[in-house]
Amino acid sequence: MTATDLKIIIAGCGIGGLSAAIALELAGIDYTILEESPALDSDLKPGASATNVPTKTTHVGGAIQVAPTAIHFLSQLGIYDEMKEISKPVSGLSMNEHDMNYVGLLNGYPKEYMEN
Repeated sequence: MTATDLKIIIAGCGIGGLSAAIALELAGIDYTILEESPALDSDLKPGASATNVPTKTTHVGGAIQVAPTAIHFLSQLGIYDEMKEISKPVSGLSMNEHDMNYVGLLNGYPKEYMEN
């Protein structure tokens, strides 16, 4: 079996699913994305790929923190520069318990978040 004989099913079109789709597209491997959310699934037409998924966005979540190892992966996929253009750097993170009691503050190198 060669890579072109593979047919991959991707569960969900979150950041992991879409990253997997881009990697498979670049490798020339056939895939199908399955998405539970009707708001997102309606945009995924048969034969959709990383190069022809509609550009319309639907807000269904919040911000996404992208760790340095993930940034390296996004750079390998060739999408880091575009992601950085729509990201906002964060230099600290306030931690609170479920009842909003303050726990502490994490400071360090800026983390990058992507939101639509």
